[in-house]
Amino acid sequence: MNLMVNAQSGVCARWTEHWGSGATCNYVLTGCTVSAYSVRGTGRTSSRGCTGPVQASITCSPTGASFREQVGSVVDSAALSRR
Repeated sequence: MNLMVNAQSGVCARWTEHWGSGATCNYVLTGCTVSAYSVRGTGRTSSRGCTGPVQASITCSPTGASFREQVGSVVDSAALSRR
């Protein structure tokens, strides 16, 4: 997963998910709520074969971030480190 956060723009985050099925899903996070260390909103995609919209949140720390997305009752989460 690649993630870019920019809480000062209309699209406050972008991420790419690569699935074992071969699908590559590019998402943008819009309608964001921003706090001191987190951002959340609606993830939208136009990539074929990908789920959307999703509710997503990203919480940042000095060493990385935690990511969570939810569609209905299905939740995916990941711990991300800085490169």
